[in-house]
Amino acid sequence: MKRMGVFLVCFASVMVFVSVALAVELTDPSKVPDVYAQVVENNGKKEIVFDTTGQAYDPRRFDQILSDYGLTLMDCSKVPASYAQEVETAGKKTIVFGDGAIAYDPATYDQILSAYGVTLKDPSKVPESYAQVVEIEGKKTIVFGTGGMGFSPVVFNQILAGYSY
Repeated sequence: MKRMGVFLVCFASVMVFVSVALAVELTDPSKVPDVYAQVVENNGKKEIVFDTTGQAYDPRRFDQILSDYGLTLMDCSKVPASYAQEVETAGKKTIVFGDGAIAYDPATYDQILSAYGVTLKDPSKVPESYAQVVEIEGKKTIVFGTGGMGFSPVVFNQILAGYSY
């Protein structure tokens, strides 16, 4: 019985570690653009302060921000052509990002984030305007908000907290 208790404590500890390790978090805040977040010192402790202004980013900047979260575009075929396209020139494939800031709807942001290899696993962490869990025909389903949205960095960081690898 004592072994079983030790096993369960160890198992629970591993599960907590794995779930925390798989969350999408900002890896190096010093690399993000100043309009997104800044590292400030507060009482001798460094902390990240996210901008609170709603913004729409051009795809190249958005990709840069996602790379600062440790994400890399893995499947260009999953993103809208306005975001990025894979182009072959002289036998070499490269990714060409779209121009101009675009405010996509939440379902399209989710599609883009899935191309970076992450999935919305905890909808309770995202704003209700982005996604909600609703019951449809007795089954819980994630329903995304409608309309193009430019999120403030503080809200986008909150959205990414609901995603994991």
